[in-house]
Amino acid sequence: MTRPLLSKTTRATGIVAVSIALPGFAHADEAIVMDDVFVTASRTAQSISEIPQTVQVIDEDQIAEQAATGASVADILGRMVPGMGTSTQISTDFTQTIRGRDVLLLIDGVPQIENRNVSRQLNTLSASIIDRIEVISGSSAIYGSGGAGGVINIITKKAREDGVEFSTDVGTSITSSTPSKRVSKYDVSQSVSVKEGDFDLFFNANYEERYGNYDSEGNRIAPEPAQVGREDTETKNILLKGGYQLSETQDIQLSGEWFRDDMDTDFGPNYGPGAAYVTSGGTMSFPTEAVDGLKLDDQPYSHRDAYSISFNDSDTLGGSFHALGYYRKREYKFYPFPTLLKARAGLPTLARLVVNQSVSESEVWGSKLAFDTPVHERVNLVWGTDFEVEKGSQNAKSYDTMTFLTSNGLEYSPTGREYSYGPDVETTTLAGFVQSSYKPVDPLTLQLGLRYETIKQDISNFTSPYESLYDYAYDDIGRPSDFTPTELEGGKVNYNSLLVNTGAIYRVTPEHEIFINYSEGFELPDTARLLRGAIAKDSQLAEVGGPYTTIDQINLDAMKVRSYELGWRGQWQPIQASITAFYNKSDKTVVFNEDYSVDMLEQQKRIYGAEATLDYYLTDNLVTGATYSFTEGRTFDTDAGTWVDLDASEVSPEKITTYVGYVADNYSLRLQALKVQSYDKGAEIDETSGEMSSIKPIDGYLVVDLLGRFTLPVGELSAGISNLFDRDYKTVYSQWAEATYGSPSGLSAQGRTITLGYSVTY
Repeated sequence: MTRPLLSKTTRATGIVAVSIALPGFAHADEAIVMDDVFVTASRTAQSISEIPQTVQVIDEDQIAEQAATGASVADILGRMVPGMGTSTQISTDFTQTIRGRDVLLLIDGVPQIENRNVSRQLNTLSASIIDRIEVISGSSAIYGSGGAGGVINIITKKAREDGVEFSTDVGTSITSSTPSKRVSKYDVSQSVSVKEGDFDLFFNANYEERYGNYDSEGNRIAPEPAQVGREDTETKNILLKGGYQLSETQDIQLSGEWFRDDMDTDFGPNYGPGAAYVTSGGTMSFPTEAVDGLKLDDQPYSHRDAYSISFNDSDTLGGSFHALGYYRKREYKFYPFPTLLKARAGLPTLARLVVNQSVSESEVWGSKLAFDTPVHERVNLVWGTDFEVEKGSQNAKSYDTMTFLTSNGLEYSPTGREYSYGPDVETTTLAGFVQSSYKPVDPLTLQLGLRYETIKQDISNFTSPYESLYDYAYDDIGRPSDFTPTELEGGKVNYNSLLVNTGAIYRVTPEHEIFINYSEGFELPDTARLLRGAIAKDSQLAEVGGPYTTIDQINLDAMKVRSYELGWRGQWQPIQASITAFYNKSDKTVVFNEDYSVDMLEQQKRIYGAEATLDYYLTDNLVTGATYSFTEGRTFDTDAGTWVDLDASEVSPEKITTYVGYVADNYSLRLQALKVQSYDKGAEIDETSGEMSSIKPIDGYLVVDLLGRFTLPVGELSAGISNLFDRDYKTVYSQWAEATYGSPSGLSAQGRTITLGYSVTY
């Protein structure tokens, strides 16, 4: 029996801070001028002073400086972007929103977000290949779907200097929380840069091997079973970029990247004797340190390939033209996850225990065309089209439950059963956009943009994984006739959206300016994830309740986000500062439920907050600074008729960073601190009493790092100590995951870790 899917046609208030990142070795007399800093995340090269939004540029020196503590790209962004959530310290970047909304990640202008958002993008990148990172906070009409919280454009390295240049980097990290001072990782990176005449080539190969991570008590941190950690992994990342100058105005660029991150560990989560944590339904808890003896042949991994070709002409229609074509694919495997199916007549507890492991795959190809056309000395247009096709799927396999239980949850024996983990979804996007800039007078710049986007999704026929699992359970107890799975018929879903953005910048004096901006973003539902628990109206599971939702109750509508911001940014010779307020709203809310199901609800969502930055050169050598961000959000519960606070998975807790740095001719030192405030505003309403109670509270924490770089007669030495005072804490993600998935996901953060690196260019 089949059921068709419904066919259709068709994340607080606050001020945003615009921060201009300071190079790690700059002096006060080399202060950055906003007119001199250009970013390309706005679809064309623009100076920061022309963009009426919060903008931040993290340059190569800053990335290298932060990497002295072994920081990942997710760590760097969580520390340096005021409105962004802090790093999870595992593979996922879930909870790393900007202003409570999802972020569109670009690599050299190529979008990296798929409709099935697995949230591993920031942790499938090596910092060694990055030239700079551009961050524009707030919704973006000119990019369309996926960037309601902001746009992060990661620019990879390319050949700069004429001739041939080699660069070698080696490093290691040591955990000092254990008596034996264990090595936790080492890495090596080799790059070759060639620039001869009209030809340029850049090659980088990076290899990183991680061992165990340890908390401040010296306990080995276990694999995170809901997502996956990065301990005992081997990472290989290769980047190859080449370009050729066809003429004085035209050039072509080709790029290829290959990323592999594979786990091979002998340690598993601590589920207790007989996996009692699982069989008790989570009522029994055990220490979260890793347990030796894991037997899992098919271990988690993250694999990604990306290729692109671009053509640029600086003399087209009186302006410039940029064409980009790209192809990428990725495959992410999760850690096996045990769960108990809801009770149903005739099924004993053991039969309801499921241990499954899923693999998510995506394949994407697309193109982007952009024209930058001056139409008057005071008027400029950027216009073009975007086209993309994405094919996504997720499948799972199960493991034998008796083997799992008798091994205390450490041995995984495949049953040979494989099943769909949601429908296959093909998403086709076509969009056109135009962005205008007008300078009526020199101190004032006005912008107006439009984007029309049409998206079509083709959803395959599928059987809910829960129906498959119940079918297997009844087969195993010898009662196959007690349950018959029901297949759902796929269908087509269409979305159309017109997005608008408008803003203004006024240069009050050469030292400071104010800006105001309104922009609309567009978020597609994670279709395969929403439909994972979909069942037919007459399914035998309709009577059970839980993560199963009849198909007629699934909301697959898209969500438009309207964002507002008002800000000021200024710079004097020793000081750079900014302050911004932002507010964004939508008429829909995506909810992650306690039974792991996901719903899109027709209820309002409001998020607002403020951000501020300050960098102050006390002397030519001594600099200090701080950032501050506050975000708060609510959704209107239509049943209770009241506004309910969002939890910390969406709204990042209040965050303060401070630093003091000393820069000399041949070395630099930096002491930095990250303070995450406690957050207990997430709430839920009891269906019986109607009372509101706090859920998933987050305990605040303070982390201090010390890092330095030293110029040697040959090469450069870097050194860093992360979590300098060996504080015992859990990240925001781990605290949220503990309340959502259970205690095995509530892992402690890494203890004090010492990182040493050496680099030489020749």
